[in-house]
Amino acid sequence: MNFTVVKKIEDVDVDGNDTSENVTTNYVGALNSGTFIVTLDDVMVVSQPWNPLPDGTNGEWVDLDEAILWFQTNSNHITGE
Repeated sequence: MNFTVVKKIEDVDVDGNDTSENVTTNYVGALNSGTFIVTLDDVMVVSQPWNPLPDGTNGEWVDLDEAILWFQTNSNHITGE
């Protein structure tokens, strides 16, 4: 499934002014035998075999949407973009 991660990039330009820009990266996510796979331009960037649960234990992914949300959250995705 295609999905995006939008990050806010903050910087200072050559004149010393604060700047910000939203940068969008397009990914493809899939669940393969329970392992969450993320690719970018046909290059695998993540292979996550379990769902890291908030209590520190590992679980199985419920579905692809859950795995994508985990990736977006850990990639500092701007919610709603």
